[in-house]
Amino acid sequence: MPKFTLNFDIPTSQERMEAIKDIDLSSLNASELETVSNYVLYGKDADGKSVVDRKEVQIKRKFNSYEKDRFVSLDEMMESPTFDESTLQKNKTQYKKIKPSIDKEKAQNVPGMKELWASIDAMAAQLQALKDKPNQTPEDRKKIYYMNHHLITLRKQQYYLMDSVYPTILGQKNKAEYHPYPTEYQMNYPILPRGTMLEKDDKFFKFPRLSKGLDLEKPHIYTEDEVEQMKSEGKPFFDFRNTDHLYQLIQHYAEIQAFVEFMPDSPLHNLLWTLDFYIEKANLSEQQALIIRDKKQRCPNKEIAKHLMDELGIYHQENYISTIWNKTIILIAEAVELNYDEFLCKDYNKAWKTCSRCKMELLRDPRNFVKKAKASDGLTGRCKKCDRELRQMNK
Repeated sequence: MPKFTLNFDIPTSQERMEAIKDIDLSSLNASELETVSNYVLYGKDADGKSVVDRKEVQIKRKFNSYEKDRFVSLDEMMESPTFDESTLQKNKTQYKKIKPSIDKEKAQNVPGMKELWASIDAMAAQLQALKDKPNQTPEDRKKIYYMNHHLITLRKQQYYLMDSVYPTILGQKNKAEYHPYPTEYQMNYPILPRGTMLEKDDKFFKFPRLSKGLDLEKPHIYTEDEVEQMKSEGKPFFDFRNTDHLYQLIQHYAEIQAFVEFMPDSPLHNLLWTLDFYIEKANLSEQQALIIRDKKQRCPNKEIAKHLMDELGIYHQENYISTIWNKTIILIAEAVELNYDEFLCKDYNKAWKTCSRCKMELLRDPRNFVKKAKASDGLTGRCKKCDRELRQMNK
């Protein structure tokens, strides 16, 4: 049984003193005495505050995680050999590095800066129009989030452009690399291996064999030596065969899409069309396609796992979603490589073979046809897509 009971509904310190007068304080241990004393000290006085509130008494905290400053006189502080009078002044935060600024007059001569400023102004105007829109929908708020994030990134690019000409801005010369937020001025760099589609349904890009014998404008094909030279010189480029580049582009798909929504002539549309085609060409499974769909919207793995269960009835742990995602990126990169090989062989008739079932003319390659040792070319007559469909029908 407890030695005493404290009524915390009593508000004033005077009334609390009356409530504990019958407690035998001599029988209490140190912890119990501290509890009783705190009970009185936290009682309110006539002004509605306790002695603790008025900082007349400092109570020791339970876990010592926070202590109020002890009040000392100036004379007492000056007696200390470590006292520094300057510490009494409220100093501004001292930054180790001076924040760089953009000199507009100096920056306007930097190649690409004016185009970047035009993109920033256009994005800022679109963002403000959405913010001023009455009765915003959830879709509008999502666009505002993406566009605001994108605008911050565009503004950062001013410093990288300045640094390419005036290295003192960031302290060292900036190495140009692929940036995950392609913008209008950045589309001047090479897109490997074949550039981008000219329209949303560019049949000549999707099926290079259709352009056999036609006099079409051919994109510049960069050799491995040229690519290595670009890397060594720090020149920016984007390669659909590079899984890191694909990863970044898919992750920022929704932001780029929101950015170009009001720019019908933006080359970024072509970049996204090309990505979507390569994803389609990879012949992904339903769960892989769903994961790509959600990754475009930056959904976390927990949400993707829920979508897989709700839409496909497939259960996966969150960490396994990342495993499937990484394998899917590799499949897309392989589809890019296959399309590139089709382009290189489009005029070479012996490199092509017609599927006996769907009658599609495909590159004579194990990526399109199942291997068969007894066949003259080492491949079956049916393409892999038809072979998979037949096996599913037989099941």
